[in-house]
Amino acid sequence: MQTESYRHGDVILHLIEHMAVRGLKRIPGGKLAQGTATGHSHTLTTPDNAALYELPDGKGRLLVVKKRVGLKHQEHKTIMLSPGYYRVSIKRQYDAVLGQRNVAD
Repeated sequence: MQTESYRHGDVILHLIEHMAVRGLKRIPGGKLAQGTATGHSHTLTTPDNAALYELPDGKGRLLVVKKRVGLKHQEHKTIMLSPGYYRVSIKRQYDAVLGQRNVAD
């Protein structure tokens, strides 16, 4: 079975079948990720078309797209996401001193 995935800089989105949102903390504003080095952000073009939730394991977020929405960033081309459930994660890298960590954008 092939999984549909999207990469937008250091943000990775995996289309999943479904995930219950009951009990998950909703994150307002439509910002999927904030760059730590540049201050740039990965944001939705029309945040009312989607809902973003924090996953309980602390290792990602869930994006529920209700209507087609764009994902934009100052250094990347805007991509369009179709309705569905997406697990959102940040690309990780290995640092000899710090170990595994999120890529700094």
